[in-house]
Amino acid sequence: MAKDHPRWTPSPSFLKAFQAACIAHGTDSRKVNEEPYIGHLMGVAAIVIEHCGTQEQAIAALLHDIIEDSTMTYEELEHEFGPGVCKIVKACTDAMFADKQEEKKLRAKQSQEEYEQAWWNRKSAYLEKLRAKDHNDPSVLVALADKVNNGEKTMYDLRGKSPEEVEKFRASFNTGFDLQCMWYQGLADAFTTPNKQYCELQQRLVGRFVAAVNEMYPRTTS
Repeated sequence: MAKDHPRWTPSPSFLKAFQAACIAHGTDSRKVNEEPYIGHLMGVAAIVIEHCGTQEQAIAALLHDIIEDSTMTYEELEHEFGPGVCKIVKACTDAMFADKQEEKKLRAKQSQEEYEQAWWNRKSAYLEKLRAKDHNDPSVLVALADKVNNGEKTMYDLRGKSPEEVEKFRASFNTGFDLQCMWYQGLADAFTTPNKQYCELQQRLVGRFVAAVNEMYPRTTS
């Protein structure tokens, strides 16, 4: 039941961000099930809002993929939504749209090993930056919400599938299983570094992500 006096009320900038996300991602879908991609952006924003996020963080959540998946530049993003939103989105971005388009062209010319090495170099640089941040960095909650939404969605998609269906599902990823493990386990480690002292609500969100990773990519013990 709704009550008065929310932590913040949606501003014109929030509405503009939702519109910008719809325009930028209106023809995009998830890799599996052809679900409209805007659902992911709405889900990430909802998680941010439900876990004590500010309006600036919620706007950044709606726009966290806009640099990777559209021709919008950081300069345009900052002009439209301010330096705070731009800084969060930049922290959540590991490649610009032009870089990803070039990566697609190179993939056709590279061996799978060469492509995966380049992919991992990009992802490991992102992980290094994420590990160094503490819980006070506003981009951490947005990144965590993004990974929880993606991770839990993938976890549920894999449940109850036959080995053949799981193999087909995993083939839709950009890399092989080993690098998928390294990426998701690396994220779980980066979100749980000692320099991150989350509030109780956000700590439960971390727990959700770690649980999803452990189900999808359990660590082996030697």
